[in-house]
Amino acid sequence: MAAFLALAAPAQAQTSITLVSNAGQTNNGATVGLHNDYVSGFTTGGNAAGYTLTRVDIPFNAVASPTFSVSIRSSSGGNPGSSLGTLTISGTLTAGTNTFTASGGIALAANTTYFLMIDATAADSFTNLKLTKSNAEDSGGAAGWSIADSVRWRSYSATSGSWSTLSNDGALRFAVHGYAKKLPPRASPEARALKKTLAAVASRTMASALGHINARFGDAAPSGSLTLAGRPVNLAARDAHATHGAYDNCPLDGFEQDAPGCGGWSRSFGTDDLLHGSAFSLALGAAEESGDPGTSRWSVWGRGDYGFFEGSPRGLRYDGKARTGWLGIDARQGRWVAGLALSHGVSEADYGYDGGEDFGRGRLETTLTALYPYGRWTLDDGLEIRGVLGAGTGEARHKPAGGARETGDLGMRMASAGIRKALPPLEGIDLAARADAGTVHMEVDDGPETIGGVSADSWRLRLGLEASRRFELEEAVTMTPFVEAAARRDGGDGLAGTGLEVAGGVRYSAPGVEIEARGRMLAAHSENGAREHGMSLTARVGPGAEGRGFSLSLAPRWGAPPSGAKALWRNEMPQPSATGTGNEAAMNARIGYGFAPASGRLLTPFAETGLVGNENRRLRLGTRFDAPRMGLGAELSGERRQSADAAPGHAFRLDLTLRF
Repeated sequence: MAAFLALAAPAQAQTSITLVSNAGQTNNGATVGLHNDYVSGFTTGGNAAGYTLTRVDIPFNAVASPTFSVSIRSSSGGNPGSSLGTLTISGTLTAGTNTFTASGGIALAANTTYFLMIDATAADSFTNLKLTKSNAEDSGGAAGWSIADSVRWRSYSATSGSWSTLSNDGALRFAVHGYAKKLPPRASPEARALKKTLAAVASRTMASALGHINARFGDAAPSGSLTLAGRPVNLAARDAHATHGAYDNCPLDGFEQDAPGCGGWSRSFGTDDLLHGSAFSLALGAAEESGDPGTSRWSVWGRGDYGFFEGSPRGLRYDGKARTGWLGIDARQGRWVAGLALSHGVSEADYGYDGGEDFGRGRLETTLTALYPYGRWTLDDGLEIRGVLGAGTGEARHKPAGGARETGDLGMRMASAGIRKALPPLEGIDLAARADAGTVHMEVDDGPETIGGVSADSWRLRLGLEASRRFELEEAVTMTPFVEAAARRDGGDGLAGTGLEVAGGVRYSAPGVEIEARGRMLAAHSENGAREHGMSLTARVGPGAEGRGFSLSLAPRWGAPPSGAKALWRNEMPQPSATGTGNEAAMNARIGYGFAPASGRLLTPFAETGLVGNENRRLRLGTRFDAPRMGLGAELSGERRQSADAAPGHAFRLDLTLRF
């Protein structure tokens, strides 16, 4: 209803004028009584967008109580056809000119003949209409409009049948009022670029929501976990160690802790690092192994998200990035999962356009806070039905190159439905089919001329297949290759066309060693300039018992890291670059050696290096001391940072950690 009123308001705000009239022509002294039905034709002008009729003025010679109705009729074979709308008298019927209004207006096409019909409901010879023998129209009417030079009639009791021309040679006197409609203004190249960019932001918002929320639809109740910048942190309570002799097996080397029950580590991260691979899940209800199928299992979860998007439709281009933080709570029991997620995100997108003589560029920035209810239901045959809704508000900021910044209120609505079905294994290969459909709408409700009223819609259909196989190489050593493929159809105001997504890789796991190589890309798309891909490699060698001995961690990447098995269903696969935006190749490595100078104590000298692109380097040397039983850790390090656009920087750092 709000959208309808918003569209209707400009129409009603336009001023009505006299479109055509012969009411000012000389009366020939003849009148006709309303014991018959009367019609008079009129023809519209040539305005391509058409017209809106708002009222008709009709002079009466004498009146009684109204026993008639007034309407506008279409033309059917030269005779009055179906009614386009009824007009209501304003005030009381009087001898003189009476006004009949059309509530909301009646739409009329250009260069078309219509009929004004006065339909008698009883034989009333006292109420008379005025006629004129003049064939002229009054001056001041709209171009191209005319009134028929004759009146046609039929018996008031007739509901159909032929019409006859009035024999006393005259035309019905009346005036038609309304206004010429306006064609919507042709979108400028800048407005088109802004709309396409907003559509890309909307599509990225939907992809982020589905990517994170789909991960919550698994059957198993998530255990308590925390991941910061891709580093797992165990959330086990300390009193659980009291039963087993406290923290003797915790490898507190300041980089990563994977021994059961360990709970703390310390290092520095950038904002992008945290958003690339941060997540947590905290179980609130009964654990899955409690054995009570009637107990709902509650979890609180959070994630960070960092993605890219770009495109080159005809005559324009856009590329941007988005950062989003997520916090959610859900419950699961038996066949169902239900939850609610809250997100807060920011995006920055640059665009450029070439409209012949009109060329320019600009930037669109958005902030959006949104709420997403979601749910999943599993049928008897194992088919999963999934649904996600979303609504949010925020702010859009537009900065044309060389122009003033514009700000407007941003709104978002989203809906998605999907299914997933596990298929019978094939020669030991686990298979699953999956499909989803989603639509999203973004609109700037209020703002300056360029950005105010800009809206964009985007929708997507996807159908895919997942396949993986686990190989046991030897005891506690496994290798799992996996591949995912999906066909997709995009539409709306942004990316439009068909495409094929593929993803694949291999996971290797052995005692103390874990390696995963993963790649993903948009293999093909019908729209020019649609490019998405990413790849990553992660390797870790764990230290010996109680954190002693050699440890090595190596984590290179190219492009944005594919975060999890559901990465295929996201839209954050960028091109590698060297722009310093967080999308370039990067390498992090750390080596250390832990030894115990005393029982229950651990000393770990280490060296750590990082490389981003070809110019940004970091070298860090230090020593970490840990006393697990006391819950105490300390790390002293020195660091040198070097970048292409700044002088080398040096720092000394002392970190203290106390667990309680």
